[in-house]
Amino acid sequence: MQTALCDLYGQFGEPERLQRFLSAVAAATGSHLGLMIRQDLRAGGRMLAANGIDSLEMARYEGKHSEQNIWFERASGHTRAGFVFVSDEWVRLRELRATQWYNDYLRPIDVAHSTGICGSLDAGKGMFLSLCRSARTGAYDGSDRRFLELLSPHFVNACQIQSQLERVRSTEQEQRADRRALFLLDRRLCWVNDNPAAAAIVAVGWWRGGLGRPIEPVHPMTRAAWNASLRELTTGTPSSTFSVYGRDQSLVAFARLSRYAAAEGSLTYALFVRPLNLAESADTAAQLRHLFDLTPSEANLALALRRHPDLEQAAAALGIALSGARTRLQSILDKTGMHRRSGLVRLLDALNDTLC
Repeated sequence: MQTALCDLYGQFGEPERLQRFLSAVAAATGSHLGLMIRQDLRAGGRMLAANGIDSLEMARYEGKHSEQNIWFERASGHTRAGFVFVSDEWVRLRELRATQWYNDYLRPIDVAHSTGICGSLDAGKGMFLSLCRSARTGAYDGSDRRFLELLSPHFVNACQIQSQLERVRSTEQEQRADRRALFLLDRRLCWVNDNPAAAAIVAVGWWRGGLGRPIEPVHPMTRAAWNASLRELTTGTPSSTFSVYGRDQSLVAFARLSRYAAAEGSLTYALFVRPLNLAESADTAAQLRHLFDLTPSEANLALALRRHPDLEQAAAALGIALSGARTRLQSILDKTGMHRRSGLVRLLDALNDTLC
């Protein structure tokens, strides 16, 4: 029990420990499957994690069979947070074997008995720990129930923690989305509507113009990319993401210009500008090292190239010689499969998910 609890709570810092938790409780109850399921008792559900079952079977459950779960259906009126479920108390094995759910889904994965815990339940939607046995192993007994009853308050607590973390992450995502500027422009590129973030980036000097007047980027390199995007849209080609530079020559954001509508007199362009979140750089550097086997110094140079328009400035920012930066850059390009620095910047853009 102690080992299982350490992994149950440890998963919030090390997500891979959830698998170890599932494995531990499965072993303690003689189960060959351990599952974490988010289930709507009136509709379907999906498996969030599993031990002893492959991803294909998880997908089969989500795609069709979760709505056929007779165990959840029978016990739904009694289910609450902390509820310990034992399948044979609700559906006899003979009845189960007569169902399509058993023949289509349970029998191929050698499941005849199940037990588990409801960790949370709100408006018919909950989080469940589910354990499964074969007919050969036999039904769950009183000792299995007692083990799960001891585990139950901890599992409920862990589900509450998970719910709080999801709310925090959702708030953070909303806050990041709020940083994305949106300009709506007419066919003459006059600024006709916006969100608060749009006015802010004009105020700091990335764009110039005003409501009812044309706008354009301030920095020459950004302006060149902006004009290229306009040409692409004119020919019917989707606009590509382009870099935005600040007054100090550093890369400050990424932008994309899209056709919004084509009717005469209507809004015809939408300009999205997403400021770089420099706090994400450490995560991006870690991804670069993991995905492309970059050294720490190579990853640092790659990130510096996002913030500076040329190699000389990036090298100066890192305090390294230009010759050394050239050697490092060539190694980065070789390892990432890029041929030019512009391609490398686009790769970093994708890794950092800077624009939706």
